[in-house]
Amino acid sequence: MITVTGRVVALQSNGDRSNLHLEIKTGETRMIVILGPQEYWNEQGLPLKTGNEVMVRGSKAQAQDGVWYILARDITDINRGIAVILRDESGQPNWNQWKMRSGEETGSSSNGENGMGTGNGGGQSGSSGSGGGSGGGGGGGK
Repeated sequence: MITVTGRVVALQSNGDRSNLHLEIKTGETRMIVILGPQEYWNEQGLPLKTGNEVMVRGSKAQAQDGVWYILARDITDINRGIAVILRDESGQPNWNQWKMRSGEETGSSSNGENGMGTGNGGGQSGSSGSGGGSGGGGGGGK
C-alpha cells in the first residue's frame, strides 16, 4: 500500500454507474485515482473539486501507456480534514455492502450485485509493481 499527497487537477466520470476518477498531481507526476462508482461517491459527503489537496492510500499500478493509477482504499481532503474509506483492509470495496442494501430495499436479489470490484484484490500483496498490477483494475489493462 502506498500513500500519495497531491493536488486535484481533474475529475472524470461518465454518469452515476461509472467509476469516478480523480487526476492528481504530486510534484511533476500525474496519477489517476480510481474512487469507485459515482453514485456511491455522491453519498459519502466529500465533494471534491480541482485545487483541493488530498492524501490517497491505495494500490499503485502503471498502465502500458505509462500512466500511473491508484486504486484508492481511502482519501482525505487535507484542507478540511475529512476522510472517506472506500475499501476494507483486505481490499474489498465498501460499495459491495452498499449495493446489497440498495438491492434489498428494491427487492432485488443481491446475488448478482457483488460483481463491482471483485477481482481487484486491492493489490495488498507484494510491491506496487506486482501487487499493484492486480489491484489496478481497469487501469492496468489499457
